[in-house]
Amino acid sequence: WQTAAPDRAWAYYAAEFSSYARESAAEHGRIPGGVSFSLWFRRNEAAMRRNPTLREKNAVVAAQLLLLFEGDPRGWEAVTFMNLGERDRTMTLPRFLAEWQRNCPPKLRGFVARIAQVFDVRL
Repeated sequence: WQTAAPDRAWAYYAAEFSSYARESAAEHGRIPGGVSFSLWFRRNEAAMRRNPTLREKNAVVAAQLLLLFEGDPRGWEAVTFMNLGERDRTMTLPRFLAEWQRNCPPKLRGFVARIAQVFDVRL
């Protein structure tokens, strides 16, 4: 909104929206129980596979991934290579990440490797 608000007078709200988004992500993306993300994910992966619309759990994963994308926005280009391989809903996360990494050009493979590290997956 700071540069393209629907109305020029509303540009003032840009900072407020940014602040709200940061606070919301921090609140909703908090890992309950003080455990590591990889342990939390191992405990919750089966439930998330059964029901992919679990907002609170998805927010925890999104918060972890957001840090990577903010640190390296080129990672968004890697996303375009994500679903080029086999479409198998039962595919394990390590297999999915390995296939994604293989489908990426060499310059983007490191980004997928960093995502794998977040999930404690060795490629």
